[in-house]
Amino acid sequence: MKLKSSNYIIAIVLAVLITVFSVAIPFFWDTIHTSNVLIDLQQNGFAGLLLPSNLDAGHPPLFYAYLYGFVQVFGLKLWVVHLAMFPFVLLLMIGFQYLLNYFQVKSKWSIVYLVAIPAVATQAILVSYDFAMLALYIAGLCLILKDRKVGLIIITALLALFSLRGIFLVVALYLTQVLLSKKYSLKSLVINFKYYIISIITLVAWLLYHHHEMHYWISNASGWQAQRTLVDIHGCFKNVIAIARTQFDVGILLLFCLNAYIFYKHKSLRKLQLFAIIPFLVLSCSFVLFSNPIGHRYYLVVYALELLPILVWIQNQAILLKAFLFIGLILGNAQIYPSPISNAWDCSLVHLLYHQQKQAINAFIETNHLNKSSIGTVFPIYASTYQTQWKGDTTMLNNVHGQTIDNQSFIIWSNVGNDFSDKQHLELQSWHCIYQSQVLMVQLKLYQNPNKK
Repeated sequence: MKLKSSNYIIAIVLAVLITVFSVAIPFFWDTIHTSNVLIDLQQNGFAGLLLPSNLDAGHPPLFYAYLYGFVQVFGLKLWVVHLAMFPFVLLLMIGFQYLLNYFQVKSKWSIVYLVAIPAVATQAILVSYDFAMLALYIAGLCLILKDRKVGLIIITALLALFSLRGIFLVVALYLTQVLLSKKYSLKSLVINFKYYIISIITLVAWLLYHHHEMHYWISNASGWQAQRTLVDIHGCFKNVIAIARTQFDVGILLLFCLNAYIFYKHKSLRKLQLFAIIPFLVLSCSFVLFSNPIGHRYYLVVYALELLPILVWIQNQAILLKAFLFIGLILGNAQIYPSPISNAWDCSLVHLLYHQQKQAINAFIETNHLNKSSIGTVFPIYASTYQTQWKGDTTMLNNVHGQTIDNQSFIIWSNVGNDFSDKQHLELQSWHCIYQSQVLMVQLKLYQNPNKK
C-alpha cells in the first residue's frame, strides 16, 4: 500500500487546529469530574496512584496520572490539559487516515468527515478519556492491519488502564483480529489471544491493588455504587432504549441509515462494516445489565468505524451526495430535543453556547447580590467556575436532583441539565422568572421562589 504524504499533512493540520481551538474551552459534563480529580491531586498529591473514595469511580488511574504529569510541570491551567490531549488528537487523525489509505479511499479530504461527526468533534475539544480511547482503538486497529504485535500489546494495555470500558474495547479488538485472520480453530484463537493477555493482567493487577488499599473493588456507598449494580428486566429495557438512541441522536441516524443501505446493496463492504458492528455488540452487551447511564460518547469507536464503509462507498458517488453527508453530519449538532427529553450535550458542539450564557447568569447573580447558597440547580450547572475553568469563584450551587425545590430561594433552570424531574418542571411554572437567555437551542432561566423573598 502506497502512503500518501499529502493526506497525512491534512490530518496533522486538522489535529493542530482542533487543539488550538480547544485551549480555552471549559470542562463540561463528565469532564468536570476530571477537573475535580486534578484539583485534588494538585492539592493532596497522588500517593499510591489512588483517588479519595468520593472521587473514585473505579476506573484505573493512568489517564489522570498522564494529565497530572502535565499539570505538575506547567501548572493547573486549561491550556495545559488541552495541550496534553494533542497526542491523542494527532494519533486519531493519523490512524484514521491510515485506514482510509488502506481501504483505498482516494480523496485527500475524506478525513474531514471524521471531525464532522458531532460526537467525535465535541469529545475532541474536551479533556475526555473516551476520546483518548477512541484514538488508542483506531491505533490498535491499524497495528492489527500492519501486523505490529508489540505495538498492539502496548495499545491494549493502555486501553485497559484508561477506563473500565477500555477492557471491552480490548475484547472488540481481539474479535476483530480473529475476523481478519479468518482462522477460527482453538489453536488460532489462543495464538491471537496471547497478544491481549498483558492488558488483562494489568487490569486484574490494578483491581487487586485497588481492593487491597481501598477495601472495595470498584466503588463504595459514598461513590458510584448506585451506577454499578445489576438491573431488572425493566432496567434492561430502558438500557436497550438508551443504546438504540446512540444510533439515532446527534446525527448518527445518518450514519446508521447509510450503513443499512450499503449492507443491503453492497455485499463487498459488509466485512468492513463488521469493524463497527463488533465493538457495538461488545459494548452494548457490557452495558445492558448495569445501572450506569449509557452515554453516547461510549460509542465513539462505533461512530468512527461506521463512517469508514460510507467513505469507501461514497467516493464513487455524485458530489451532491458527498455534500449531503457532510452537511447532514454537521447539522446533527442541532439535533436537540425539547425539555424534558434528555440530550447528549457532551456530543454536540451546540454546548459551546452554554458557557457564555453561564457566565452571563453568574454576572447577574453577582450584580444583584444573590446568595449562592440559596440557589439550586442540577448537573452540570451547579459546578463552580473554578471547577470548570480553574479560575474564579469556588462556590458550588445546590444540587436539587432528586430533591425538593421548596427550600430553595432560586433555581437556575437550563435545558442543558437533564436531571430536572417532571415534578420540578411543573413546580417552576408557578415561580417568578427574573432572568432568562436563549442562544439558538440553549436556554437558561433564573427562577425566584414566590414563597421566599
